Amino acid sequence: MTDSGYRLIAARMDKGALVLTITHPQLRSTEFDVVEALREEMLRALGEAKAAKVVVDLSAVQQIGSASFRPLLSLRRKVHESSGLLILCGLQPDVREVFLVTRLIDAAGTSAATFGVAVDVPAALARLL
Repeated sequence: MTDSGYRLIAARMDKGALVLTITHPQLRSTEFDVVEALREEMLRALGEAKAAKVVVDLSAVQQIGSASFRPLLSLRRKVHESSGLLILCGLQPDVREVFLVTRLIDAAGTSAATFGVAVDVPAALARLL
């Protein structure tokens, strides 16, 4: 799998899991075109990889708005349709706070919330094994 054609993500396979790194630092709700392009790129990468395990690395994201949840929720739905697993990682403090306030993750990082969460990519991959 190559990154060609992606402008907002980097995609790679690691230990049988698709690792999607969001490279765009600002995912504001007012930038609908960016949010929609992100959704399309992540779903395309998932389709190309045909992976059941997915890690979304948000370490480069400094700001996130509520509309930016749509790409992640769409990806989660697709992954779960194939009985797969998805883990978010690399959440910066402000981004993590947004996810906590909206209850999309819980403070312990468990999968009891909408998204499971890990500190970084290696920790996320370990949770998927």
